[in-house]
Amino acid sequence: MGFEKDIEQGLNHKFVIGAFHNSNLIGICAFFQYPDNPKSGELVQMYVQNNYQGQGMGLQLINELLAEAKKTPTIETVFLEVRYGIDNALHLYKKAGFSPINQPKSEDEDYKMSISI
Repeated sequence: MGFEKDIEQGLNHKFVIGAFHNSNLIGICAFFQYPDNPKSGELVQMYVQNNYQGQGMGLQLINELLAEAKKTPTIETVFLEVRYGIDNALHLYKKAGFSPINQPKSEDEDYKMSISI
């Protein structure tokens, strides 16, 4: 509920980017600025429908999200987390310019990544 309420109120510390094909939503990703550290935020809720994956849609969503995040002058770094074993997502984020912060050793850990903008 937090995203919806903030978007309706026009707050710019959270936003969602959507990708559409023939008026159908086929992908999303969202961003929120950390309230305790206004110099950074996080990419969350990345999703592209299976039949549109591998066509550059995910990279376009990420690039749009980063461009929008840059409009907030205080944002310097965007973070994200990737579940262990989701190699296609890890590859996508690296292609978009994100760098790993850690190297998980088990399924109990997530990859943590960041990019300076």
